[in-house]
Amino acid sequence: LYHSETLELMLQRWSKLERDFRMKNGRYDISKIPDIYDCIKYDSQHNASVGLEDTLELFRLSRALADIVFSGGDVSWSSCSNTTLLYKREPRSLPA
Repeated sequence: LYHSETLELMLQRWSKLERDFRMKNGRYDISKIPDIYDCIKYDSQHNASVGLEDTLELFRLSRALADIVFSGGDVSWSSCSNTTLLYKREPRSLPA
């Protein structure tokens, strides 16, 4: 894996993102969609050797949705991993 990342660390990264995206009230925090896009882009480019299924589909869908989320409002920066930058916005949610 890229920069000596372990499979366990990769799994923890995705598990946290899933927990943050799917909120306890059953709704989804759409501000996490750009995070999903950046993480799948990172893994598609740098960890393709892992052979994850459906990465292209997740990449395309998350990119399209991220474009919608980014269509307005203020944007700030945060990091998902030591080499990937992500956009963070105020949490908004959609019904489940």
